[in-house]
Amino acid sequence: MPYNGQLIRKFDKLAKGYDIVEVVLPENLIERILHESEFCRQGGMIIRARMKRTWYMHKGRKKVSWAFLYYEQIKDIRIDSVKLG
Repeated sequence: MPYNGQLIRKFDKLAKGYDIVEVVLPENLIERILHESEFCRQGGMIIRARMKRTWYMHKGRKKVSWAFLYYEQIKDIRIDSVKLG
């Protein structure tokens, strides 16, 4: 799949500063991210999410961000933040 390298770079950019990332991607891409991403090399943790095409990122317990990733095309990535009450 030609987008793997680009996906891993975008993943690292999105996951920067987070400890745990919940991700929905095909198993082979999750494996590549686990082995090749800077995030995982520095001790970051990936949890497999259930919702399709959604990454949840958790930073501590106060903030949750999410990004929508259309991994077939990699055209639209959006990140929003909410504070947990």
